Amino acid sequence: MMTDGLTFPCMIDIKVFLHARENNPEWVKKLLLQSIAITDLKEISIKESRSAKYHSLSCRVHAQDKNLIDEVFIRLSSHPDILMVL
Repeated sequence: MMTDGLTFPCMIDIKVFLHARENNPEWVKKLLLQSIAITDLKEISIKESRSAKYHSLSCRVHAQDKNLIDEVFIRLSSHPDILMVL
């Protein structure tokens, strides 16, 4: 099915930016897994900014449909510790 120029199912890259805190940004992965099956989370990497003020988490997701992507973006962007989702 084609929606907004995407043909589903497809691979989607998601990038999440958050403040670097004492805690490990692995909690973002747990947040993702509330919407995405573990088998659909294909790649994940975490980087710290040069200034050590921010973390960026990049992941590749096998998306079955647009509703799944919308749910992920809403869940992530509504979290108070997440600055931005792309």
